Amino acid sequence: MKVMRKDTIIKKNHVDYMKAERDILTKVVHPFIVQLQYSFQTQSKLYLILDFINGGHLFYHLYRQGLFSEDQARVYTAEIVSAVSHLHQNGIVHRDLKPENILMDTDGHVMLTDFGLAKEIDESSRSNSMCGTTEYMAPEILLSKGHNKDADWWSVGILLYEMLTGQVLTIGDSVEIEVMNLWGAVLTLGSVGWYLLANVQRLPPFTHENRQKLQQRIIKEKVKLPPFLSSEAHSLLKGLLQKEPSRRLGSGLGGGDEIKCHKWFKPINWKKLEARELQPKFKPDVNGKDCTANFDKCWTTMPLDDSPAPTPTSGEHFQGYTYVAPNPWLSAEP
Repeated sequence: MKVMRKDTIIKKNHVDYMKAERDILTKVVHPFIVQLQYSFQTQSKLYLILDFINGGHLFYHLYRQGLFSEDQARVYTAEIVSAVSHLHQNGIVHRDLKPENILMDTDGHVMLTDFGLAKEIDESSRSNSMCGTTEYMAPEILLSKGHNKDADWWSVGILLYEMLTGQVLTIGDSVEIEVMNLWGAVLTLGSVGWYLLANVQRLPPFTHENRQKLQQRIIKEKVKLPPFLSSEAHSLLKGLLQKEPSRRLGSGLGGGDEIKCHKWFKPINWKKLEARELQPKFKPDVNGKDCTANFDKCWTTMPLDDSPAPTPTSGEHFQGYTYVAPNPWLSAEP
């Protein structure tokens, strides 16, 4: 359940974002996108009720596992590409693709969530908003050149990079260990190596403590791809991480189909994938519908506070907010 204070939304001038999120969620139905079930309001707050996906964040499992094989990452990335392609075909740009917004369901499939920054954009239009999470922002967003669906494909490239590599990982203060050396530590040191692996922090390809310097790195620096990846993975990452959006894979008339046809995805049967017939090798350990074991305890132990909020003087911003998802059993033909 997502709860939003009306007074805060109005104060931050986020009314359009709020409306877009609710409207987009009512239009999108896809096997790898979290579905909206209800939206409603009280005098002071807005509520969105979405599917409870309790397999945890995809990157929670990546942190625990340390590294995904190309075969494992291929299925997850294909499901993300399928979901993003569906959004684009419906004129929607997500604009905030990042690890926290990729969940995993009980069957091990990924589920895209959080449409708070999503926007409906015409094929010929561009948005000039500076939005998203800096590490995953495309260069054209940082340069305020105007952006469209191509920006999402850059973010998919960053996500894939993290799944496959995170060439340098940071332990504790600033000790850096390359991935291959880390796996060597696992093999050599046994349980100690696994402790190191479990306590590393995976970094996206562009990082810096200073926000302005981080932005300049994204705009100017080339991504360094480690040699242990396949040539097909190199090719896909280079295509997705093109700094010039018009040259980026997925930017052409074929859109997401350009990415689906890339040679790295050759083992994927897209019809079976989108019918959820391709079963991921890994399934999260979920003990019932109410299980929260796959989420960090820093979230699940937080108190359930429903803070009081004032009622805005103008209520016309939120007219028509209520929504109930269609029941397929009731709408089915007899």
